[in-house]
Amino acid sequence: LLIIPLNIFCMASFPKKVNLRITQKCNANCSYCFSKKSIPELALAEFEKIFVFLKGKGVKIVGISGGEPLIFSQIDEALKKLKELGFEVCLDSNGDYFFEHAQAILNNVDCLGLPVDFVGRSYRNDNNFEMVKKILVFLKQNPSNVQVKIGTVVTKDNNEKIEEIGKFLSKYRIALWTLYKLVPLNISKHKFNRLKVSDTKFWRAVDSAMKFYKRIRININTPQKMNRSYFFIECNGDLII
Repeated sequence: LLIIPLNIFCMASFPKKVNLRITQKCNANCSYCFSKKSIPELALAEFEKIFVFLKGKGVKIVGISGGEPLIFSQIDEALKKLKELGFEVCLDSNGDYFFEHAQAILNNVDCLGLPVDFVGRSYRNDNNFEMVKKILVFLKQNPSNVQVKIGTVVTKDNNEKIEEIGKFLSKYRIALWTLYKLVPLNISKHKFNRLKVSDTKFWRAVDSAMKFYKRIRININTPQKMNRSYFFIECNGDLII
């Protein structure tokens, strides 16, 4: 990934999908997280200028992430503005603050990304798995236009538990399940070496998911694929491509 400290208004063209880290603040401290926590964020008014600019450049989809985006003080207003401009809105969240913002999400978000690392626990905090499960139950019982995508980072701790995760997910309305290969970016060598799995074990986990859960659409995300396809605007306006 290349970090370009460049004002985005200097860019001549953009891809159809742009990802925006609206904040780097987060209530979790995941072992594999590569997001920096010390980057200052723009005010909502500055983000809205970026939204309008992106619309004019033909961007169709805006992915909002963090940090934890639901921590951003005016996240409801930001989601509403994006939808008013006609974007397809994707939100990647750990889910811990979903119910405080449920109405804004249901009204304005097209795709909600949630994490599932294990069945029964989470890398994020002691209550995160139960919160994600509560959201999945809520969305199953209250049908909406929000599509759910699940993200699982395959690690040494869970690579043999993918089948168990798949069985859990098969109970709910899941549009997409993405299996991520661990990214050695902004995490210590010690943490990376503790969590990483060999290519053989990673692809074995992928095969396990695809063999048993053909009803769920599965996406594979490796560092190489991420480098080719990601276009991020940082919460201070920097570009990451």
